[in-house]
Amino acid sequence: MKRISSYIILLASACVVSCAEYGEEGQPLRPSGSVGFFGTVVGDEESRTSYENTENSVKVEWEQKDKIGVFAEVDNVATSVNYAYQASSAGPESEFWVVSSAQTVEWVDETSQHDFYAYYPYVKAAADVHAVPVTLPSEQEWDENDQLAHLDAADFMWASALDKTKAEVGEGNVIPLQFHHLFSVLQVRIKASQYVAVDAVKFRCKDGNEAVSFDSGVTVDLATAEIDTSAGTTTNEISIVGSRILKMGAYTDFFMMVSPGHAGKTFEFVAVVDGKEVVFAERTVGPEGLKSGKTLVVSADFEVSDEEAFLVEDLSAGGTANTYYVSKPSMVYKFDATVKGNGQPFSGSFISYTAEDLKIDPACVLVVWYNSLQSSYSPWAQLTPIPLDGVQLGEDGYVYLQTPSDFINGNVLLAVFDKEIDYDNVEIDDLRRITNANLLWSWNIVAAEGYDLEATAATKGAYTFMSRDLGAVIDPEDVTNDVEKASTSGNYYQYGRKDPFPSIPDCTSANVMYMTGLTFTATYTPIPALDQGSFCAANWGVPAEHQILGNTTETVARRLCESQVPAEAVAAAAAAPYVWAYEIGWGQWIADDGGEAWSTTSKTIYDPCPAGWRMMTEDAWNALIDNEPAHVDKSTNRGFRFDSEELNGLYFSTNTLRGTNGIGNDYIGSCGVKCYASYAVSGHVNSTQTRIVRAVFKENYSATDVDNTEITFTAENKNNAQGFCVRCIKAD
Repeated sequence: MKRISSYIILLASACVVSCAEYGEEGQPLRPSGSVGFFGTVVGDEESRTSYENTENSVKVEWEQKDKIGVFAEVDNVATSVNYAYQASSAGPESEFWVVSSAQTVEWVDETSQHDFYAYYPYVKAAADVHAVPVTLPSEQEWDENDQLAHLDAADFMWASALDKTKAEVGEGNVIPLQFHHLFSVLQVRIKASQYVAVDAVKFRCKDGNEAVSFDSGVTVDLATAEIDTSAGTTTNEISIVGSRILKMGAYTDFFMMVSPGHAGKTFEFVAVVDGKEVVFAERTVGPEGLKSGKTLVVSADFEVSDEEAFLVEDLSAGGTANTYYVSKPSMVYKFDATVKGNGQPFSGSFISYTAEDLKIDPACVLVVWYNSLQSSYSPWAQLTPIPLDGVQLGEDGYVYLQTPSDFINGNVLLAVFDKEIDYDNVEIDDLRRITNANLLWSWNIVAAEGYDLEATAATKGAYTFMSRDLGAVIDPEDVTNDVEKASTSGNYYQYGRKDPFPSIPDCTSANVMYMTGLTFTATYTPIPALDQGSFCAANWGVPAEHQILGNTTETVARRLCESQVPAEAVAAAAAAPYVWAYEIGWGQWIADDGGEAWSTTSKTIYDPCPAGWRMMTEDAWNALIDNEPAHVDKSTNRGFRFDSEELNGLYFSTNTLRGTNGIGNDYIGSCGVKCYASYAVSGHVNSTQTRIVRAVFKENYSATDVDNTEITFTAENKNNAQGFCVRCIKAD
């Protein structure tokens, strides 16, 4: 079975088919004259089933070839015993076809009343319609990648259709079967006072003889749905096992498939922390008991002691910043979200702010966009390094976030707002600015497993350089295929902006060695209002749904700076961190700010680098390239390395420039002209241009000619609506 979002499905209408259908090699799927079955998954419309922690219910759908067992009786005499049928299609309803032509349910005659019983999943040993073997494991395993999979594994459904005659049903028509769930679902909502790692959560009856779960010897009567545990092996508890970190001050949901009944019985809820059981709640089941096919929702507080609490790593302990790196799986991180940027005042001729100006009071936090290391063009992996339900705003003004146990390399942009809004109710204007809440500030989280900024840094003279572009998630040494080469490049930054734009270059080229006009994919947004839809599918058949940015001027670039003085323009851009700012027609997005947004003398709140680091200066670049030989990197053929032992092969990537409309135009791979590695440096030259430094590869550079490729260095001015990669240096 495939579980999507609800037990509650509208009842299916009867399905009329031809007298016989045939599969491969002429094998009858439903032989002519035999009884056909049409199964619908249904539930009690009054049930509260919310497996996704929403107002929706939990859908259950058939998967093709799901097997059911079918019994038939006439006057209480069995005419068909446990014949296997399988779903012909996937969905909430399906016709079921015979598995073996030797076991096909047939009508006895035209007028005799037939009783049909069916169940799922099929058990070969079932021989009695009134005693079908059924199990309910005492341990159900939680999977962070599919948090409902254990419900599928434990599910049992039954159906009946009574007093049916061939004359009434009609030749060639099918018997509708409405399947019902035998078990109940328990949704345990735990609000912990502190973050805490649990290995299991248990639902245990204080009566040790109560049959809550059963392993063997237990049967169910398909005519009455009554469970007989008298000869079975049973236990008095159900547990959901699997390491998980409970959120602080917010609910974490656990779902268990449990047996119905237990009226008047008292249960305790137990968390297993560091191998020890901690009882955090007790509840007594009401006189009606737990009902089949319904979900019981239990909410409870868990007071976590300091000894039990999970250690949270404070990313802002060494200073606040606009970018934070996370590098460990199954970890909880936090950072101070009550201040902007580095939190330090700045006074300039164009841009000034006090410590008081930098204070913010956020009401909620949302993920704006996310991407991850891609290893294939088909399909794109829509994975987030920080799961949405692992992001929360604490009462202390810190943003808390969790990394999954299977670490995902990538980037996540988080934003805080002055009102409580959720993903579905965000509203925007025609410039894609959010209108129903003020975006107070945003941060980029770079998820790079095992990456240590300090340990991998390289020093030349007075300057220490980060070993990767800002936002790059892997080193060239870690690349396993051509697609992954894109993630050795960092994010793109327009002049004076603290917020990045995604780095992955395109979704069509076979080896990421050239660029198309298709940009910023695959980078996803969970906010429907900002969703730019799918790219690549029309021309290449490789869909990348739910993209935050598009591939045209209209879907990438917006005028955020019209009629604004420099300070206001920078502030407007900070309030729309996902919008590429572009003054249509003349290649800039901001008037002269004296170079203060990216100051050469002081790290401002608009500097994108992590705490303790700042944007590279032109002086630092000049010191780096001084008498320093370099060579094309052979592992990627799309970047270069410095040769000296001192710099230990310090790597810089090509594919580091975006045009004034967000479209890439730095040639890479087999360029045919020239290739560049272009990096923005702090400060600027005049009111319209960004200062950049470049490594220039020789003309007609190709991947087969890397040994003879010459690299020269230069510095240039570019229109400030263009975007460039950034390399950070130590802010000493």
